[in-house]
Amino acid sequence: MTALRKTVISDIDGTLIKHGHTAQKILTNETDSELLKNVKEAFDYWDLTGTCIILTTGRRESCRAHTEWELEQLGLTWDHLIMGVGSGPRLLINDYEPVEGPNGTTVTPKAISYNVERDYGLDLDYLDELEVYGTVEE
Repeated sequence: MTALRKTVISDIDGTLIKHGHTAQKILTNETDSELLKNVKEAFDYWDLTGTCIILTTGRRESCRAHTEWELEQLGLTWDHLIMGVGSGPRLLINDYEPVEGPNGTTVTPKAISYNVERDYGLDLDYLDELEVYGTVEE
């Protein structure tokens, strides 16, 4: 059985890079991007395993070119970049997958939520427990 391609959806500011960017700072290049803890390691793993990476940000569409340049300078790769999402709570909605087992049918959630402390970075051990990160056989 072939494993299905996983998808990671992540915010940028305060989750992947240090928070504090405003549109004015971005457009006038007054920002110093700081990659947060374990972000590069997680992205390298996801890239290696073919994980679909979708980035979201509250940054305005007019900041797209600089945002893409900034992410590239930090060595991050992604599949889709969604600009202009609200800065309020974000809700991910998905279904359960029915799984037939020896004791009948159970369900497995297809969406997992992982909230991080602003500007903390990623906890790779916790991501491993969620089965969205792990080791790669050499």
